[in-house]
Amino acid sequence: MNYKSKFTPLLKLKKQTISAKEQTLMQCNNNIAIKQKEIDQNQEDMLNLSLPTQGNFALYSYTQEQKRVITIFAKQLKKEEEWLKAKKINIQNGLKYLEIEYEKFNYLHQNEVDKKLKVEVTYIDNYDKNTTLISSATKTSVINVDDIGTITIAGTFE
Repeated sequence: MNYKSKFTPLLKLKKQTISAKEQTLMQCNNNIAIKQKEIDQNQEDMLNLSLPTQGNFALYSYTQEQKRVITIFAKQLKKEEEWLKAKKINIQNGLKYLEIEYEKFNYLHQNEVDKKLKVEVTYIDNYDKNTTLISSATKTSVINVDDIGTITIAGTFE
């Protein structure tokens, strides 16, 4: 049975928030992987860049400028990757906090549900006792139930 408490809507909201935060974390992980591929490609471009051994000075200057641009781009990519990793840590910390909050509300929810179940079990136990008592009365017995649920049996029992 799925029992509800006054915390049920909060639990649902917390669960949705956790799911959204997990989605954000997965997207951040994807962005880090993409950035790492860009860094790897940039390093490969740098390795494939070779200085001319002969020719005019303009070609040499152009190759040096490419090397400088690739180096600057590599530094920028590293900064972006570091920023994404910091963002990932921030998201993970937020997710831990949300999970703790969810567990707090889940604990309160479970306590309330347990109290309802305890009351229901007590009611069922009392009902079973009263049913047994009533079934043991003979046909000549008179059974009265008042407004508050008190059962009175007058007559003989087998």
